[in-house]
Amino acid sequence: MLNAVSSRVYHCSRLHQLALAAEVPNERKLFRHEALNNLIFMKETLTDTDTVDEVGKVVGTKIYLPFDKKDVQDGGKSILLGDRNLAAALDFQIGVNIDSDDEDCVRDRTILELMDELPSLDPFLLKDRLNIGLGLEIDAAYFEITEREWNRIREFIQKGFLPIAEFAFPDSGAAAAQGHVMTLMEKLWAASDMDALGPIIKALSIPPDQAQQVFHAWKGAIYYDFLFDRLSDDWKEYVTWLAGSSTPSDHVQSAMKARVQEEVTKTRGLVKGLWGNVSGTLDKYHHAYDDLFRERKSPKPFLEFLQSAPDHFYVLGDSISRLDHSVEVWRAYTGGHSFKRLNYADLYDLISLTQRIMN
Repeated sequence: MLNAVSSRVYHCSRLHQLALAAEVPNERKLFRHEALNNLIFMKETLTDTDTVDEVGKVVGTKIYLPFDKKDVQDGGKSILLGDRNLAAALDFQIGVNIDSDDEDCVRDRTILELMDELPSLDPFLLKDRLNIGLGLEIDAAYFEITEREWNRIREFIQKGFLPIAEFAFPDSGAAAAQGHVMTLMEKLWAASDMDALGPIIKALSIPPDQAQQVFHAWKGAIYYDFLFDRLSDDWKEYVTWLAGSSTPSDHVQSAMKARVQEEVTKTRGLVKGLWGNVSGTLDKYHHAYDDLFRERKSPKPFLEFLQSAPDHFYVLGDSISRLDHSVEVWRAYTGGHSFKRLNYADLYDLISLTQRIMN
């Protein structure tokens, strides 16, 4: 978990060391409290034994507090961000009173709450919500995303928003619509100026008190659409390996072979379920989007999608991050070779790990 290059893990401690080496000024660091910058954040499935008060929440954010920030593998303690004992634990372990009302604590607490609300810890989402959504000036060292990649994603999302101006301003010509969308894009990007977004809110029948949440989730869904297209080839390689090379390379008893194959079958079912969550949600979005903006049919399917946009956003983020993390673990074991076979012990370890991630 600590070494995973995955949207389920945000290695703030490592990135903070890079920021320190680059002499990032204090006002551009992620957290105001230095101890919080030495944490590692991990998305994790909640269990019945977790002491989280939020009813219905299935995925939480665990923070790992290493004993030695220079060697995080040397052990540490962990606690969920939503744990009712979080404030006391942080105060005792690292001397940070997160419940204080002073400006630095309020700022850091807001960041922690936002990270816990997100379905995954993608660099794009973190940078977008922190720097743009909250208006914070956090240095690029804390986000593992290049300017080129950021602009690619921005262009993809902008393309998704492009037809909105024509829909919200039906009497405008194409040139005027382009002008509207360039103006509204910045407003949609931050989803903060609800007055400026009024025509879109009205045209799409979005309840005004839910508009900001809907716009954030809609933007996130478009981002996950981009991510799905980019990651699906890697997932296919993993599925190919499960189907053809997930048998022990060493000679083992037939009962042991049967045991591992039973677990492989379960794993394939988990992959199928998560992949179905993603593709099914995105198909629903594409059909509703095309019906409204391309075919000029009833807006009802699209409006229904928007009304449930926060739920769709969470399903997409959680499912994609679980698959992404599982593929990263598989790559660590096999080097990403879809034909590589493992011995029984390694194979069983790999299957067990990926099942824990996907369950």
